[in-house]
Amino acid sequence: MRNILVYLTSILGFNAYSFDIQTNKKEIIYSAFDFDFSNAFRFAKLAKKHTYSLVNSNNFFVIGILINQNQLILLVPNFTIFNYLEKDLNLLFILSRLKLLCQLIYEIFSNEIAPKEDVYIGGIQSESIDCMDESIYQETLSLNELNIKLLRTILNHDKNQFLFWKNRLLKNKILICELNSVYAQNTLIEYTTLLSNLIINNGYPCNDIYAIKKKIYAIIAENNAYPINTEILSQIICLFFDLQLNETYSSEIESSQKIKNHIDRNITQSLTLSDIARNLHMPLKELNPQFKAKYDLTINQYIRRRKIDISKNLLYATNLSFQDIATFVGFNSQSYFITTFKAIVGQTPSDYRKNNKQQNLA
Repeated sequence: MRNILVYLTSILGFNAYSFDIQTNKKEIIYSAFDFDFSNAFRFAKLAKKHTYSLVNSNNFFVIGILINQNQLILLVPNFTIFNYLEKDLNLLFILSRLKLLCQLIYEIFSNEIAPKEDVYIGGIQSESIDCMDESIYQETLSLNELNIKLLRTILNHDKNQFLFWKNRLLKNKILICELNSVYAQNTLIEYTTLLSNLIINNGYPCNDIYAIKKKIYAIIAENNAYPINTEILSQIICLFFDLQLNETYSSEIESSQKIKNHIDRNITQSLTLSDIARNLHMPLKELNPQFKAKYDLTINQYIRRRKIDISKNLLYATNLSFQDIATFVGFNSQSYFITTFKAIVGQTPSDYRKNNKQQNLA
C-alpha cells in the first residue's frame, strides 16, 4: 500500500513523510519538491495528539494523520509552484476536502476503516514574520479597520505587512465567530467579493476574476466543516495577494507539455478547457489541436482516463464509498463517475473492487 501512497501524493504534488513518534525521526515517502523539513518534530509534537490535524506555520501548513501511537504520516502541499493562481486554487481545493483526504491516507496506510473524527486545526510558534512591533497595536481595532489595513498591503504588495495584518484579521473574535456559525459561507463570499473588486479596480481583467470567483464559490459551497473556514479564508486572501504577481509558466516549455502539466497538477479538480486556457494564457481554440498532435488524445479524453486511473487505485486500496472517490477525483456526480468508469474500464466500480480484492486474497 506504500506504493499507492507514493502514487497519490505524487498526483497531489505533496511531500510525504513517515514520522516515528518514539525516536522523533522522519523518513521521506515521496518528495515532490525541494524542502527543508528539519523541524518536522515541531509539527509532529502537535499532530500526534489528534487523529487528523492541520498544523500551520508562517508560509506553509502540514497535514497530519496519526496511523497508530508510534507513527504519523505528515503531508506538506507544494507551496513553491511558479504559477501562483494554480498553487492557491490547489490549496483551496485541498482544504475543502481535508477530512476526506485524511481518511483516504489513513485507509491506504493502515488497511483499516478510517475514523470519522474531525480535523484539528492548530499552529506552531515560529520565527517572526513581521517587521512591526505588535505592542503598538494592542488597542482593539475594529474589523473594518483591519480590512482596510489588509487591503492596503495587498495593493502595495508588501509581504511582511500583508502577513502581519492577515494574521491579526484572522484572530479577530468577531470574524472567528462568523466563520464558526451558520453564516460562515456568507462571510467567505463577502470577502471574495471585496477582494475581487479591489483587484478589478487595480486593473485585473474582469472576465478572469469572474471565472476565479466561480471556482472559489464552488469550493465554499462544498465545504461544511466550520473548523476549516478560517484556513479557507486565509487561502482566499493569499490568492488575491498573489494575483497581483500575475505569474505565468516559463515560455521554454512547449504548449502541449504545459497543458499536460496543468491537468496533472489539478486532476482531482473539475477541469474545463476554458479554465486551462485562462490559467495558461493560451487561446482556447489552440488547446486541443496542440495536445492531440502530441498525445493522440483530446484533452477531455486524457482528463477522464487520468481520473479513472486514480479511482482504480483508490477502489483497490481503500473502503471509501463511490461517492467519496467520485468527489475526491473531481467528478460532478457519483452516477457520472460510475458511467465513465464502466466505459473506460469495461466493468463497474463495484465489480472492479470486488474482483481485485478477491485476486489479492487469492
